[in-house]
Amino acid sequence: FKGEDYYTQIKKTKFEGASGRVVFDHLSGTRIYQRLKYSLSNVILNETASTDEIAIFESRIVAEIDLGKHQEPVKYHQHHPIVYYNGTKIPPLILPKLNVDMNLIPTAVLFIGWIICGLLIFISVCLICW
Repeated sequence: FKGEDYYTQIKKTKFEGASGRVVFDHLSGTRIYQRLKYSLSNVILNETASTDEIAIFESRIVAEIDLGKHQEPVKYHQHHPIVYYNGTKIPPLILPKLNVDMNLIPTAVLFIGWIICGLLIFISVCLICW
């Protein structure tokens, strides 16, 4: 088969996926995102089943969100209260700060880059003046 035949067949494909019905646009081949379903789950330590050596967690779906078809309102159904990171059901006022090092370039490489840039600017100014 050819790539074009495969592409044409994929655009006709419809199936039930993990996030709901999957349908592709006949013109662009991209997924039509209407009718997507999402679920929010809490993963919580089960203190009664856990021991000092083994930690047992349980997962439960807390809420489901259905984007619906075109022009339908979003449906939100909450099954259980949401348990937050601090173990309470009260939403935190602020989220904890993330410690992220935004300096992704090592200092030595940064220093070499500045030297090369400085040399290029210096040579360019010298050539302009010459």
